[in-house]
Amino acid sequence: MESSGDSVDEVIVQNLHLAAALVASERGRARDLMPEGHPVPRSFEYVRASYGSRFHRAVRMSEPCFFKLVDTLRPHLPSSSHAMSPALRVLVAVRYYAGASYLDICALAGMAPSTFYDAVWTFTDAVMSTPELQMSMPV
Repeated sequence: MESSGDSVDEVIVQNLHLAAALVASERGRARDLMPEGHPVPRSFEYVRASYGSRFHRAVRMSEPCFFKLVDTLRPHLPSSSHAMSPALRVLVAVRYYAGASYLDICALAGMAPSTFYDAVWTFTDAVMSTPELQMSMPV
């Protein structure tokens, strides 16, 4: 029991609030929420740094190739202040298509599964609508 007269239930609730605040913080700052109530995805730089020197293995291509793909797809990807960056959208989708679990990607990128699948489908639509990436069938 606390000496301040708090009941056991009040102490438990306070501890739950403290634990929730710790979980919700990232390096000492609370994470913002998007209008739908989903957490705002982490930045591309954060996710990129998490892979470190193994980035090329995570996306199955070299960094210059990855950034060339991002630049090629950029005109076909949405860009607004609330949308995730084109680089993060491409990273999430390529990592998924390279064989990663959506759960692992969501955890690392700090996004909800619905945001993850939106990124994958937007990336796929961008690839399909980019003439430079279309493969021609031999005649």
